[in-house]
Amino acid sequence: MSRLRRLTAWSIALTVVLITLGGIVRATGAGLACPDWPLCHGRLIPPLAGPILVEYSHRLAASVVGVLTLILAAHVWRFHRRDAALLRTVLLATALLGVQVILGGLTVRTALTAGLVAAHLGTAMAFLATLLLLYAAVWQSEQAPISAPPRLRVAATLAAGVTLAQIALGGYVSASGAGLACPDFPLCRGSLVPPLAEGVLIQLLHRMGALVVALVVVALVVQARQSIAPIRRLTAAAAALVIVQIGLGALNIFTRVAPPITVLHLLTATMLFGTLVVIAGLAWPAQAVSAQPP
Repeated sequence: MSRLRRLTAWSIALTVVLITLGGIVRATGAGLACPDWPLCHGRLIPPLAGPILVEYSHRLAASVVGVLTLILAAHVWRFHRRDAALLRTVLLATALLGVQVILGGLTVRTALTAGLVAAHLGTAMAFLATLLLLYAAVWQSEQAPISAPPRLRVAATLAAGVTLAQIALGGYVSASGAGLACPDFPLCRGSLVPPLAEGVLIQLLHRMGALVVALVVVALVVQARQSIAPIRRLTAAAAALVIVQIGLGALNIFTRVAPPITVLHLLTATMLFGTLVVIAGLAWPAQAVSAQPP
């Protein structure tokens, strides 16, 4: 594996860990355990116990991801800056990192406003997507050229986009306290179309979004039937993750949003989105990427 692929792989892995830690912060209610930012209780290293430890671990992981992203950007600039597409992708990741830092601070300073929490989660997913596209581009440069029909490219891109919107919506549901606005499943308050009381509309939109995601993933599986083996395996994995995700969504209701189920729900959503982004990255024609430094 080339040095660039290793750096990108580490960045991806740590970003997934960071997103998962963010889910733990949200599920355990530790989002304001450090009520100030960028310090925590006015200190660089606060007493590490209870909810403070959870929130501080999230901040520490974010710092590690930030440093690694800057190292990745410096590596690309030094050895691969002649590859315009590669350079643009890394610059986009760096810009998203900056946006994410700002959103993280604003989320704390505004006491976890639901819209900012959703934007924070959505930006984290967009940042992850740029890293995955970077990895897919480098991987493609080391393999035989991949030929994918236009319909597969469109289906993969659409599936990834719809899933990103669904994840952001799920973040809003959680942050707004609407997770149990419909206390039963698959119905809502015993009805297919209940009165749209507070929180019910956003919860119903999230459930309908899950159905849309399932449909576009099924369409993607159909389009990938004649594609190469890696893409077929990835689409099969995406279909399996959709089934698991719907089951975890139901368990969220039955367990009254128990923190372990909530975190698994976010992690599975992240894996599904990442899988779809990789499929899209492989389906689109690869740019010329020199995987090894000259």
